[in-house]
Amino acid sequence: MELLISQKNAIFEIIENLGLSPAQFDIKFIPSLRRIVPNATKIEYKNSPYFFLFDTNISITQHFAEFCPGNESFIQKEFPGKWDYQIGFFNVWLKNLIREISQEDKWQRLQNEIIKIDFDFKADNNKFSFNEYQVLCGKLDLFLDKMNLLEIEESDLNLLMQNIEHLKDIAKDISKIDWKNLFIGSIVSIIIQLSLSQETGKLIWQICKEVFNNYLLQ
Repeated sequence: MELLISQKNAIFEIIENLGLSPAQFDIKFIPSLRRIVPNATKIEYKNSPYFFLFDTNISITQHFAEFCPGNESFIQKEFPGKWDYQIGFFNVWLKNLIREISQEDKWQRLQNEIIKIDFDFKADNNKFSFNEYQVLCGKLDLFLDKMNLLEIEESDLNLLMQNIEHLKDIAKDISKIDWKNLFIGSIVSIIIQLSLSQETGKLIWQICKEVFNNYLLQ
């Protein structure tokens, strides 16, 4: 369905009332998905996959909606029938949209943290020797001591300690290169899991580099 001017004005006002700017959206006509009428009206949130589709179902007087993000799914389809109900789903969509764009993408944050790591891993499929293992445990203990100097909750430090102890144990059985990768993944996961600030995350990586220097991480 192609929206009337009054209908477009209505959704313009709804967008503003929810604290968003209509300039953040594009409005366009596309071929109808239901094929009852030639065109449907699509509202797109710019530079994103998010949209709301005003379409027609069964007859030109019955409304159909498709939108992304949905309540609990990426795309949601509804058959409101009447314009008042259609507008209701548009409100739902905007609230879903606000929910998603307000979230930090922790997976993207993880990827960004990994990209920023400038460690030069050298392939070494040998296991740690006894002496290497002793030095490694000492460096992990030093790492924990330095972490204690940061402003991190005690419960978070306890979780970090548990992870470090696990890394000590597993170092007895896996190759050096596998352990390095596991260590990096564990630290990145902890930063994200604890929702530490970007500044604290940077300090943790700096501590890693200082403690391990050229022993394992270059």
